[in-house]
Amino acid sequence: MNHPDVASRIERPGVVFDAALDLEVMGFLHHPRRLDWPSVPDPKDWWMPDLALDSEADFIVTWDSHLLDAAIPFDVEVVTPPGFLARIEA
Repeated sequence: MNHPDVASRIERPGVVFDAALDLEVMGFLHHPRRLDWPSVPDPKDWWMPDLALDSEADFIVTWDSHLLDAAIPFDVEVVTPPGFLARIEA
């Protein structure tokens, strides 16, 4: 949220932070299925691809290098927050 590329485009960072926190908590609690993701080295991050697969998400937005460098075997794009903003503004 404090990254200059992101902060300069957000009018109300508190609202965005609340939404991100809600998504993280709901995603962590939901755990639609527990799959193994061999390309994601940290098992604590596996809930993100689980949730993205179950929800048919188009993007996973994160700074986590474990996810950014992973080869996710379904149609989801893993991007940083500035990368996501660039994609939706295009």
